Amino acid sequence: MPAIAWFHRALTLAVVLHDMGLHSEALQLDMLNTQVIQKLAEGHGDLYDPDHAVALHNLSFDLSKLDRHKEALEASQKEVTIRQALSENNPDRFNPGLADSLHSLSFILSKLDRHKEALETIQKAVAIRHALSEKDPDKFNPGLASSLNNLSYKFLRLGRHAEATVHIEESIALFESLPKEKQFQQYDVDFGMALETYSDVLEVTGQHRKALEIAREAVIIFQKYSGMLSQVEKGGLKLSQKRITRLEFT
Repeated sequence: MPAIAWFHRALTLAVVLHDMGLHSEALQLDMLNTQVIQKLAEGHGDLYDPDHAVALHNLSFDLSKLDRHKEALEASQKEVTIRQALSENNPDRFNPGLADSLHSLSFILSKLDRHKEALETIQKAVAIRHALSEKDPDKFNPGLASSLNNLSYKFLRLGRHAEATVHIEESIALFESLPKEKQFQQYDVDFGMALETYSDVLEVTGQHRKALEIAREAVIIFQKYSGMLSQVEKGGLKLSQKRITRLEFT
């Protein structure tokens, strides 16, 4: 079997493993996949760089899931570098992937308490996704809504509440505008995460009654998919539940 055919099969298997939550097993395959595609890319970058970026994305994802954030950061930064070069030559084809990579890199930077860098990175992702959304809102609004939520959260952590409010309100409006057929599991859960951020912003800015209402909406969504939530999403559920308990007695 040609090496690139093996790589694509192994890449699919790694995705299946991490979708099952088997991140240690997926990581072993991610590492091997990255080594294979790096070897193939030597001298043939134009041909294999897109696959190389995908391998690095999966590697970063599973390292992060295992709390190996410094290693995840290194893989994510390499991925972004590759995608930026691809995007310079063909932005229409590669800008969506670059936005995805920047979104993920921002998350990892936050995990390492590099909040200003995380903010700058998610701002770049939002700028790209805004441009993509203007051309094809049906395709790109869900990703834009998710990145706006991420951006709002970054502003909130830096104490910039007015900017956090503006961006989370835009995120919520986009989620609520999605066609009904797009409102299924992942978009619903992403909406729940945005509602959790919105509730957080409202509580911090003293709007406790509305914060309580929004937190209850978030919990309803999270509980609908309780058996399928990631650890981050389970964390969102717990935060909303704690906020409800806290605000009911305020």
